[in-house]
Amino acid sequence: PDVILLDVMMPGISGFKVAKMLRKKYVPQLLPIIMISEIATAASAQKGIRHGANEFLMKPMSRFAKVELLSRIRTQIKLKQVWQLEKQQEMDRKEAAEPATKLPPSLPEHVC
Repeated sequence: PDVILLDVMMPGISGFKVAKMLRKKYVPQLLPIIMISEIATAASAQKGIRHGANEFLMKPMSRFAKVELLSRIRTQIKLKQVWQLEKQQEMDRKEAAEPATKLPPSLPEHVC
């Protein structure tokens, strides 16, 4: 997925726990998590960030908050794309800097 929208309060497991489990496998740049919660406190937002959320928004969402959510989703997707491009460029640079260790196979004698 490009981004995960994760509610803090879910049946059977907390969103905080899910975020923490996801962070064991995926770095924030590769899998952005936007947490949403009815618990409108700075402490719960801080807890969400500590557990691996890239963003934290409060519910219920007003019309403005829905626009903000869409904006944050777009921003996280763009940041992910930039990160992936940078990683690819870094790999390309490393590959170009490595000495050629494999020589091309020699041509058969009848081709010479």
